[in-house]
Amino acid sequence: MTAFHFTNVNISSKAPPPQNGKAFIEYSDDTDKNLKLYVTSSGSKTFYFRKKINGKYIRKKIGDAKYMSVSAAREKARKLAALDSSAFDKPKSVSIQELIDQYINNHSKKKNRRWKDEEHDLKRFLKSWMKRSASSISRQDIEKLHNKIGNENGHYQANRLLAKVSSMFNYAINLELIDLVKNPCKGIDKFSEQSRSRVLSKEELTAFFNALFEEEDKFIQAFFIFSLYTGARRGCILQMEWNEIDFENKSWIIPGSKMKSKRETVLHLPDEVMERLQTLPHGDNDNPYVFFSPTSKSGHIDAPRNALKRILKKANLKNVRFHDFRRTFASIQADIGASMILISRSLGQLTTSATHVYTRVSSGAVADSVNEAAKAISKQMQKTKENKKTD
Repeated sequence: MTAFHFTNVNISSKAPPPQNGKAFIEYSDDTDKNLKLYVTSSGSKTFYFRKKINGKYIRKKIGDAKYMSVSAAREKARKLAALDSSAFDKPKSVSIQELIDQYINNHSKKKNRRWKDEEHDLKRFLKSWMKRSASSISRQDIEKLHNKIGNENGHYQANRLLAKVSSMFNYAINLELIDLVKNPCKGIDKFSEQSRSRVLSKEELTAFFNALFEEEDKFIQAFFIFSLYTGARRGCILQMEWNEIDFENKSWIIPGSKMKSKRETVLHLPDEVMERLQTLPHGDNDNPYVFFSPTSKSGHIDAPRNALKRILKKANLKNVRFHDFRRTFASIQADIGASMILISRSLGQLTTSATHVYTRVSSGAVADSVNEAAKAISKQMQKTKENKKTD
C-alpha cells in the first residue's frame, strides 16, 4: 500500500492506475489512516473509509474524487470513525435474483424501451447464479460465462449480454448494493462480430408461410405477416394501437415515443396487411392494442419466441431471428430496384446524412415501393396456398 499526503494535486500526480492486470490499487492518506483512495484500471478514483473493527476490515464508499474535495473526504472519514461499531453491521448482500429485480424495476423500465428483452436475457443466462450473492461474482465468473455463451449462442449474443450485465453491476455499485469497488465486467474482451446479413430466400419464404398457416392463433399469423410486409420492428408491431391506424390512407402513424429515432413515423400498409387487420378481434374498451392480451401486464402479447421456434422447426429453417424479417423486407425492395432512400423511408429510418434527401421523397413513391415488395412476398404466399390445394 502506498501512502502520501492527499491533496488535489498529489492525487492527480501520485496515484496512477494499477499495473499487471489488477482491478484496482489502494492509496492511503498519511494524515488520516482511515481515508483511502481506490484507483481502478480505467483510471477512476474514489474515496473510501477503511478501518479494522472487531478484527475485520470495514470498507465504506465516501465519494468520487472527481467531484469531492480532499477536505470533505477527510471530514466524512472522521465522522465514520467516530461511529459505534454496530453502525457498520453489513446488511445481507443482495442475491443475483434480487439485483435483477431491482435493476429492472428501478432502472431498466425507466431507461430502456426493450426492458422485457433485457429481463428475459438476464434471467435466462444468469439462471445458475440466482441464489448467489451478487458481491461474490468475480471477473473470472463473467469471463467464463461470456466464453460459454459465445460458443453456444454466438458472439453477438455473448457481447450483448456482457453489456447488460455490466450495466446492472454499475447500477449496483453506484447504489452500494454490493461490496465491490470495480465492475467485474470491466476489462473483458468482447468477441469480434460480423454484421449480420441473414435474409430469407424465396424458397424459405414459401416454407415459412407453409408452417405459419398451420398456426391456429390469428394474432401469431398476423404478427409475422406484419413483420414481413412492413419491415417494422418487433416492439412497434406488438405495441400497435388501433387509433394509430389510418384506414382511409392505408397508413400506420407510429408515435415518436415508440420509435428508435424518437420521431413520429408514418408507414404505408399494403393491402395484405389492411385485409389482415380486418380479421382481428378487438379487446375491451380499456385495451387499445391491436395485439391485445387480457393476461399480459403490458396489455399486449409478448414477443412470440416459442411460436417462432415452432414455425422454424416445421419449416426446417435455421438461424432466423425476428430482425431478419425486417432485413428481408428491405432486401426484396432492393431486388425490385428501389433506391436506398426509398427503402430507408419505408422502414421509418432517418439518419442525419439523409435527412435533407428524405424531404424530397414523396409518400406516393414510398407506398409504391412497399406495394411492389408486398406483391413479391405475396407470390411466395400464393405458392403456399397452391401447394395446399394440391395436397
